[in-house]
Formats: sequence, structure tokens, C-alpha cells
Amino acid sequence: EGTSNAKRLIIAHSLWEVFLINKLNMNWADVHLEAENLEHAVSPKVIKLLDKYLEHPKYSPYGRRIPTFKEYKFNHEFLPLFNIKVLDTFIIKKVYDNPDLLHFLNRHDLKLGSSLVVMYKNNFTQIIQVSYNECVIDINYHISKMIYGITVESTFKLKNEK
Repeated sequence: EGTSNAKRLIIAHSLWEVFLINKLNMNWADVHLEAENLEHAVSPKVIKLLDKYLEHPKYSPYGRRIPTFKEYKFNHEFLPLFNIKVLDTFIIKKVYDNPDLLHFLNRHDLKLGSSLVVMYKNNFTQIIQVSYNECVIDINYHISKMIYGITVESTFKLKNEK
């Protein structure tokens, strides 16, 4: 029963995040606490109706897969920015729904789908420097472990290898 209730809360939380962002146009940095309050306030019947109203979204606004009521598993297919090598291109696909992280991403106009090039990593200062929209952004290791995505063949790398 505990697992079933936890699953229901995770589904409810994710659906409320989708609703608050997509239907009420709230900023993604502000919805986590609201979704936490709402996930406890409604019955499973209302959650199923919300899922139907939202046309059964497959992903949360942060790129996490929303489980169905029939199955539940975590999605580990993306790599954290922390693991990406210098000169690799990284596309953001999922982020933690941490309000401080989301405000950081907003300040730098980073969102799901943003394409970054890792320019420099310094283990001593624990900073990863990325290039995005002709700007250089310093991201500390702690933050880089909360941003997930995929790597793609870097055009920057290919130009420099020729």
C-alpha cells in the first residue's frame, strides 16, 4: 500500500506541474511547492481526470517521465552535465525541479532543448564552463549534477579537428 500511495503522489505531483505551467502559465521555478500542496489535496479519481484533461502527458515540465498508474519506473537514459567531456555538445532533456536550480536556469535562459558546448572543466574550482547562445556560463559541479541530457556530435569539435 505504501508503494501504491507513493506512486500516486509522484504521478499527481507531475500532473499538477504540467497543469500549472501549461494551463496557468506559471514559471517552472515556482510550481514545485504548489504541486506538492495539490498532490495531497485530491483523490485518485481527480488525478485520473486531470491526466485525461492534460491528454496523458508522458513527461513532466522538467523532462522526467510521468509513470502511468499501471507501471512505475524511473528513467535513467540521460547523462548529467557533470559527465560530459570538454568540446562535447550537450542538449538539456531533464532537470531537477529544485527552485534554486530553476531560477539559475531562467537567469541564463536555459531550458529543455537548450544546446550547450562544454568549453572547460576545472576539478580544483569545480566549475564547468559552457557556451550557449554566444555566451559563456560557469556552472558549478553541484548544479551540473542536476541537469541531464544527451550528447551529440559537436560541430565545434569537428571544425577544430580538420
